[in-house]
Amino acid sequence: MGAWVNGLAFIPFSLLQAQGKPDVVAKLHTTEVLPYLGTLWVLVHKMGLVGAAIAWALRVIVDGIVLAWLTRLPIYKLFSAAPALIGMLIGLTLGIAMEGLPLIAFIAAGTLLALSIGATGLLTQPHLRETVMLPVNRLIHRSGVAGKSAP
Repeated sequence: MGAWVNGLAFIPFSLLQAQGKPDVVAKLHTTEVLPYLGTLWVLVHKMGLVGAAIAWALRVIVDGIVLAWLTRLPIYKLFSAAPALIGMLIGLTLGIAMEGLPLIAFIAAGTLLALSIGATGLLTQPHLRETVMLPVNRLIHRSGVAGKSAP
């Protein structure tokens, strides 16, 4: 989840850099160091490696929110990505629940999850649907299937 949010945070990060404000990003990252190190220390002692992952995820989530706020980007527009986030959380839960099962079970569950996230995106995002269907429609048009009627 942290990697997903960190990927989205590259948008406001890059925007601030492009606007000639690298000092704003540097100041933000400098102010994050001590709280992150404190959180990291506590969570590593309590939870080990999982605690380190949680501390990093919390840092990048806060970082992404603050970067979006600094650039005045409308965060509510990212809500359209909620199905992917929900799918990732379901996938993480499945991964934990499937511990000890064969690798093929993980591959099957991951494939099913990826297909369901893709289908949700196609159903909820008109521009994505148009982008995907453009080559399909061209192929249908070239083959002459579109103009033929059933006998």
